[in-house]
Amino acid sequence: MAAADKTNKDSLSAIQSSIFVVCLDGATPTVSDEMYHSSAFLQILHGGGSQLFSGNRWFDKGFQVIIGEDGTYGLTGSNTTADVTVGATICAYVGACMKKLHVMQSPVEPLPQPQKLHFNLTPEIKKDIEEAKQHIDRLAQDLEMKTVMFDHFGKNAIKALKMNPNAFMQMALQLAFYRTFHQIQPMLDVITLRMFRLGRASFININTPASVAFVKVFDDPETQKSEKFDLLEKAIKAHEHYTDMALRGQDAFCHLQGLKMQALEEKISVPDIFTDTSFQKAFDYKVVASQIVHSSGCVLCFGPEGPGQYVLIHGIMSNHIEFVVASLETCKEYNAAHMAHALQDALCDIRNLLEQTTRAKISLLLQKYVREQILLAVAVIVKRGSLDKSINCKSIFHEVGQLISSGNTTVQTLACSILTALLSEFSSSSKTSSIGLSMEFHGSCKRLFQEDGLRQIFMLTMEVLQEFSRRENLNAQMSSVFQRYLSLANQVLCWNFLPPNHILSMSEADRECNTSKDEPSGMHVICPRRRLYPSAVVSSGGGTLLGRRYDTPCHSTPGLTLLGVVVRPRGCGGSQVL
Repeated sequence: MAAADKTNKDSLSAIQSSIFVVCLDGATPTVSDEMYHSSAFLQILHGGGSQLFSGNRWFDKGFQVIIGEDGTYGLTGSNTTADVTVGATICAYVGACMKKLHVMQSPVEPLPQPQKLHFNLTPEIKKDIEEAKQHIDRLAQDLEMKTVMFDHFGKNAIKALKMNPNAFMQMALQLAFYRTFHQIQPMLDVITLRMFRLGRASFININTPASVAFVKVFDDPETQKSEKFDLLEKAIKAHEHYTDMALRGQDAFCHLQGLKMQALEEKISVPDIFTDTSFQKAFDYKVVASQIVHSSGCVLCFGPEGPGQYVLIHGIMSNHIEFVVASLETCKEYNAAHMAHALQDALCDIRNLLEQTTRAKISLLLQKYVREQILLAVAVIVKRGSLDKSINCKSIFHEVGQLISSGNTTVQTLACSILTALLSEFSSSSKTSSIGLSMEFHGSCKRLFQEDGLRQIFMLTMEVLQEFSRRENLNAQMSSVFQRYLSLANQVLCWNFLPPNHILSMSEADRECNTSKDEPSGMHVICPRRRLYPSAVVSSGGGTLLGRRYDTPCHSTPGLTLLGVVVRPRGCGGSQVL
């Protein structure tokens, strides 16, 4: 057009040299309030076709301001001109000015009159215009867009559940896509590069091994909710990791694309990786998603590059989520309205999972706390009745032994809690003096307990550890029980013995408590009074714990015997005496 006529050349030059283009649209067809946002997005994006305002656009221009007769306004632009948040900031500024009621004075100097740009149209140009009209009409009719105001919850509720809002939204999108198509496809998340000079956008593939594992088991009734919760946490952390890499300019997509474009620009042979079918498949994104949040509430949108692709733009506000889903109707399988509905269901279902799991965890913690407090109270009662023989400790240990012999890990955990409470109550001569009894009483109880009760606890503990050592594999629950009993055995071996007929003063008792807190676990030489514990062999993942008797006299305290514990790492010839 420019080459054929000087008038055309001057008019095109005026448009191309301008900073932006202002498009004043006329009246639009009336739509319902529910459809207004979708209709407004389409008007701003493409003008509604040649019969409406598509002819009132200059799509080669990187920045256009559209103002409708009914007050609808917006911007169209390209990331090559500026980051998308720049457009959102301009829209927010215009919206704020429109809300202010003020009178503007006319400028002192009159503004120049607008000048009409003229074009000389040849038959060839008119033919090209007709083809362009048909093309834009096909695009306008093909583009489907669904806007949703999701008001069930927003950023505040997601953060209260200790989740990253954008990662939460991305997991919901993956779940919605998997439910719809029953397959995993590459999905693109657009990441801003505003921290770099002239930075625009970066990309990451939101499908990670962790997220794939999560969406595949989410609707599986055989999978425990706690396991689904753990998989979701791993998927969220993986997404945060790759997002952080992209923010720092370390994404794989832009790096590889840059190498490919460099090869084409320098006219050198393109490496085989870029022509391999696996490369094309890996970067054939079926969903392009982006979070664009602005304090004004502006929401942006753009259309898919071709059929068989979704575009999702979302803004996560404090108490609601706004998102736009776009697709091309040419591909009937990719329906924007269906995906918008599936995404809303996925958001609610994931939140329900988090709330149910959180409530279950709180309930378990509360049950555990109440149980421990009850057992501590029972231990106090046992201690008070131990001296006057009103309570038979042997019968208690017999009952605990039956719990341990049951082989049920839950019951064995309860038995461990009972033994831990007794050990904690009898171990110190000062911290339980608040029950209203003298220090002499507590010292007497401790000496009596270490005569026989301590041995009983150690034997019961070793019974459990030996049982677990004979098992080939331990699941998570068994490993937890094993660790608890191993800790209990360590407490017994670290027992701070009271010499016979010795009454602790208050200063000695305080020093005893402080010392027991500061001593490192697992590195002690202890002196049990006279009685020797039987040998025991305990197997734990990385090593073998051997409990052996040593008849070496303890020179620091006459009449006592030293108990040595040998730790021998599996596969090593050496050992260490603790």
